[in-house]
Amino acid sequence: MDLLRTLGRIYQDADQSTSDLINNNIQFAQGQQEDRSIRQDRIEERRKHRRLNLELDAIQRANDLAREVEELQRKVRSLEHRCEVTRDLATDVILDRSSIMSAMKALIASWNDPARAEQFLASFDTERQDEKARIEQDNERQNAAYHRVDEVVNSWSLPNSTRRRRPPGLKKK
Repeated sequence: MDLLRTLGRIYQDADQSTSDLINNNIQFAQGQQEDRSIRQDRIEERRKHRRLNLELDAIQRANDLAREVEELQRKVRSLEHRCEVTRDLATDVILDRSSIMSAMKALIASWNDPARAEQFLASFDTERQDEKARIEQDNERQNAAYHRVDEVVNSWSLPNSTRRRRPPGLKKK
């Protein structure tokens, strides 16, 4: 009987060990599953955080680019305005030169002496070329002329300037 009891206890112990082993394996598998779930959640959280950072960077970059575009557009408008003012200044120079030449030709014609008129025009052209050569050699005069042009351009650029030939923004033909 002892043998049967011992054998029964062995079966019972083996059965209990098997049950404990199965329970341990189930708990281990559940722990593994929980560990995998935690790791997966962390990976997803990192991905989400990285994606949000990328979206934030993209928004900031888009805002920076928008500010750059606005600044460039402002500079383009300013340069277009300066170009218009410079065109007006050049137009004034051409018209002034034309009016001087017309007045000079009218005076020459009033002399009624063609030979004297031709001589005057020749000496006028020579004097103009000589003066141009003198100006090209004189840096101080050139700098003063550039300074004067800058003053005129800046004063014409003011909104209340009445010297403009065309209203600001009028397109060229």
